[in-house]
Parts: sequence; C-alpha cells; structure tokens
Amino acid sequence: MSVNVTKTKQECIVEFDINQPPDIFFDTNVWRGMNDDDKIFMDEVQQKMGFRYRYTVTNFLELVSHLADESSKKNLNPFNNFKACFRKIVELCHAEVLPSPEMDFMEEAGLSHYIAPSWIPDINLMINKVEAIANANSIEDLSQLIDVSHYTKLRQTDGESLRTAINNFPQISKPATSDDLEKALRWFMYIASFFLIERPSNGRIKYQDLAEKEKVSFQTSFISGTGRLFFNHCMTRIRLTIRDGKKVDPNDLYDMLQLILLRNRNRIFVTSDKSYFLYKINDPETHKVISWKQFRNARSE
Repeated sequence: MSVNVTKTKQECIVEFDINQPPDIFFDTNVWRGMNDDDKIFMDEVQQKMGFRYRYTVTNFLELVSHLADESSKKNLNPFNNFKACFRKIVELCHAEVLPSPEMDFMEEAGLSHYIAPSWIPDINLMINKVEAIANANSIEDLSQLIDVSHYTKLRQTDGESLRTAINNFPQISKPATSDDLEKALRWFMYIASFFLIERPSNGRIKYQDLAEKEKVSFQTSFISGTGRLFFNHCMTRIRLTIRDGKKVDPNDLYDMLQLILLRNRNRIFVTSDKSYFLYKINDPETHKVISWKQFRNARSE
C-alpha cells in the first residue's frame, strides 16, 4: 500500500499501512526554520504514528555549503546555525541518507549504469559526516573529514549553470503558440539532459550520446511518474513567473529536483516553500507534497 494524503487548507489526513509507515523528507528550509517546539512536535508524531523522518543528499549539500558563510546582520553565527540543523537531523532522522534525485531518476529511466561512482553516497561515511558536523565546535574540527569549500563551490557552480539555463529560456508570445510550446519543451530537455544525465555521469555521457532506446526511456520518464511531476512543476513555475514579469530563481529549479524522490510511493515531501502551492497541477502525485503548516496539523487514519 502506498501512502495516501488528503489535504484541506489547514490540515492533512495521512492514510498508511501501520506495518509500513511512510518516509517523510523535508525541504532544507524546514530544517533551517525548525525551532525547539517544532522538534518536540516531530518527536511526538514520530512516536505516535511511526513515521520515519529522512534527510536527503540535497539537504546535506545545501547545509554544508553554508557552514563557512561570513557573519551578517541576518545570520550572526552561520556555523552554529547550520550546525544546529545537523543536530536536529541526528536526533530525529533515520541514519541512512536518501539517494540523490539524480540517482533515483536515472534508475527510473533505466540509465543507472551511467551514474558516476562519486554520485553514489557512501552510507557509513555520510553518517559519520553528519554526526561530526552536529558535534563540531568549529569548522576547523571538520578539516580532516569534510572539505566545506568543495560544497560551497559546488553550490555556486550549480547556481551559475541554472542561471545560464534560465537566461536561455526562449521568448514566449502572449498567448503562446504551438511553436512557443515546442521551444519551451526543447529548453526543458536541454536543462533536464544536463542536470539528469551529463552532471550525474560527471560529463561521461550526454543525451545525444544515448542509444535510441535510452533516449525514448529518458523522454518517457517525464510523461509518467515523478519525472512528470518534476516536469509539470518546472514548466508551470517558469511560465507563471515569466507571465508575471518576474525573474526565475535558479534555486527554485534546483529544489524541484527533490520531487523526483517521490518515485517511492511511500514517501511524503514536506516544504515551507509557498511557491509550490501558488498554482494547481493536475497530477495525482501532488497530494504527497504538503506544506510544513499542514504537516504540523496532520492526523492519521
């Protein structure tokens, strides 16, 4: 049985097999905004309902990349603030990290043989890193285990790549024509092939290098399942943002990759990002994307 979520404006009802409670994974902003009362609530819910809280590779990368941030008015002590997120993860989450969205997608598309070894997390090493950060007194304590600057550079590189991709988004007329939609689709395939083939293979393979059957499998992954959910969210967000005369935030697209983790039908994604709920998508998987506020008011059936 897969988990089923019924949502109202204020709450959600979670139906699941008590012998196989769902995995709940969280947007990084939820970890950043979680206070002591929230943590107590999550612990109580976990004990009552049996949920398994999970953290993601995306959470790890984003949080580690900020450990060496400089102090600012909004964040006087970045190291301690981001370290606190890892402390919450250690106290609340199942120790084993979820796979990256890229890994899940390539497995779904039958392309897992192209995944570079560096993209496959070493489970035990990841556990050691998370616990080390949670218990560190300073960034120097981590120097033998974690190269924080590597993750900071990785985040910056990803941001630059996304900004380049967004700047290449085609001009769309109002109302959009069939040619416009075709151009937008080609653009999506361009960013999807980069972030979901070229990048996780460490540049070893590109879309044009795939065999014809593999190309069809890659394309089909955006027609059904969580690839479709990612595609629908991505294209809808960009279309509405451009329609409103606003700039597309590269982080929006990066964060939306996490939707691919809903490939496992017994997972729920909790986010405090309101932009996921500013529009409606006719997709059966959307019920498993719930707001942090709804999760705080959740009840089981």
